[in-house]
Amino acid sequence: MIRRLLAAVGVVLVVEVVLAATGHDLHPVEITLLVAVGALVVALVIDFGGRAQAAWPQQRPETPLVPVERRLAAYARMIESNQTARRPDALVRDLLRGLVDERLDRRHGLTRADPAAADLLGPELLAVLDGPPVLIRPARLSAYLDRIESL
Repeated sequence: MIRRLLAAVGVVLVVEVVLAATGHDLHPVEITLLVAVGALVVALVIDFGGRAQAAWPQQRPETPLVPVERRLAAYARMIESNQTARRPDALVRDLLRGLVDERLDRRHGLTRADPAAADLLGPELLAVLDGPPVLIRPARLSAYLDRIESL
């Protein structure tokens, strides 16, 4: 704001000097008003010109998925693949094994081979983890995941 005021005063002085040098009659009030209006127009153009503001929120460019989100997306694809498969695939079983192994180790200091782990897991989940690959339907998968979370 101060810079603009100083610039306007400088323009008034330059205009008065130019008019005096060319022999024109000086009218300081009119010159000051003329420069003030010109400065106001220039300030408005600088402040608002050339930068159109969007009336809607700007969309952020898509950021790449962080590693955790990538892993979750991969798990979701594997589970969906298991749901549509004609033959059982070991991927979902192996993922469940990994979750169980991690949870047992972290919370109880156990492995799946420990007898205490069998009591925690229950016979049905233990059969899925240790047996051959089977198609696991969504309701059963949800029950298994609930059981693993409760460990």
